[in-house]
Amino acid sequence: MERAKNLSSSIFPENLKDQIAILSLYFPRIKVPQEIPYTSAFGFINWRSVTKNYQSALKKAIQVLKRNFEVHLEINLERIEKKEDLKAKEDIFWGKVELFENLSAQAMKKIKKGYFLGIFETACLILTHIGKFPKPVGFNCLGDRYYPSYPGSELRKHLIYHPYVYISKNHLWIRYEWERVIRINHLTPVFSF
Repeated sequence: MERAKNLSSSIFPENLKDQIAILSLYFPRIKVPQEIPYTSAFGFINWRSVTKNYQSALKKAIQVLKRNFEVHLEINLERIEKKEDLKAKEDIFWGKVELFENLSAQAMKKIKKGYFLGIFETACLILTHIGKFPKPVGFNCLGDRYYPSYPGSELRKHLIYHPYVYISKNHLWIRYEWERVIRINHLTPVFSF
């Protein structure tokens, strides 16, 4: 069985006020709370505050990522479904993120302690912590599910795929993988309020 390696203690969140300031620069229409606590937490934007459907929110997040990275989109955003919905009430929310290394999606689902992040939340994590993660690094986006389209894919509906984000230097790839595959140098972020 795969063992969970938690990297949370080695990657500390930036100041929450700074994270929210960064996110509000990239997404200027969001409502910033009047009072932000001084706490060690990771900040995120509720994708519903950006647009009404998840695929449109992903497109906006990718446009923002393109300001810092050369983005290689290798999946069809219309074929992504939000599986883990955090159902945040505010435009901005924050909490603890545990980062597990080198585990398959299937193994992570067995040890889950919170909510898995999708591509949109992972984009927020990347934007607020550029340069803080090791490079190259990948992020398994288990909060989303991907439905690939290729010859015979309809016959393999029982297989579960998730998108992932991979960063190397100033390049960022968005791809997908079958849930049983272990990708080396990949982190799986798990969020809790």
